[in-house]
Amino acid sequence: MRLLCILSLAACHGTNGPVLTDPDAHGDTSTPSAWTLEPGNTTVDLLSVWAGSASQVIAVGISPGDALNPGIIDTYDGTTWSPAPYLLNLYGVFGRTAVGDYGLEASVMYRNGTTWSSRDVIGTGELHGTWESSPGTYGVGDNGKLFYTSETGIPGSWGSLTTNTSVRLYAVWGATPSDVYAVGEGGVILHNTNAGPGGSGTWVKTTHGSSNLRAIWGSSTNDIYIVGEAPAVILHSTNGGASWTETTPPVTAIGLYGVGGRAANDVYIVGATGGVALHSTGNDAWTTEPLPNTFDLFGLSAAPSGDLYAVGRRGTIIHQAP
Repeated sequence: MRLLCILSLAACHGTNGPVLTDPDAHGDTSTPSAWTLEPGNTTVDLLSVWAGSASQVIAVGISPGDALNPGIIDTYDGTTWSPAPYLLNLYGVFGRTAVGDYGLEASVMYRNGTTWSSRDVIGTGELHGTWESSPGTYGVGDNGKLFYTSETGIPGSWGSLTTNTSVRLYAVWGATPSDVYAVGEGGVILHNTNAGPGGSGTWVKTTHGSSNLRAIWGSSTNDIYIVGEAPAVILHSTNGGASWTETTPPVTAIGLYGVGGRAANDVYIVGATGGVALHSTGNDAWTTEPLPNTFDLFGLSAAPSGDLYAVGRRGTIIHQAP
């Protein structure tokens, strides 16, 4: 699988970390801790990560060329990373849900404690990103596909939503269960302010530039970031998506694939080439952070504890303590 194809599969979707709003709870955000390398016990490309707590972190990825078990789930229990092969190509994870495909059948798996279900086929093509609200879960993928279930973990409960776009969607995230965004190819941004169970709102499509938008995260309903590739881009809205300010990254990169943070004044972005980590105190000024290796990074997530995790090529997992 060529480089561009692998990059296009990164759901970033570990980019959908929890929103934390108390910077004082995590020390001086102007001097972040050093990133350290974690022993993930795998060399498979990891594309997405979700950190539910400092002792519950899940990374997923793909193993091109392995026809029997092309996917991987690497789970951290606070002490050890435990990788396990899976049937699906896995591009995104959030909470109880992991998404991907097998034979271009859009598929979902559910976690029940430490056990993952068999796949639930919900459409065609690939699913690239997922986000869980309360209640309900979204999945996005090829050809403008946007799926939703209000019964997470129940096979056959997913429904397809109308998006008015046919481009590939990479990531989905919500400021609240009813205020939800999806982003994708060609600068497409979808926004619904009446989403979720019983929601009758329309997915309003806007386009900002031409980059493929790969990840989205915000600290509140107003403060939202989107990152992307081809060319690399950082978008920031301070008015709930009504308008976006574009910032040129301070590094030369193929693309930016993950965004998340601890608070409005403690925001991070990761990407390629050769591993990129950027930090901002919320003023749209970004600084480059030193990393323990030079492998491309594809996913980022912040735990409620303030622990940050990023994942990438050849099983790379890096951690920044609060």
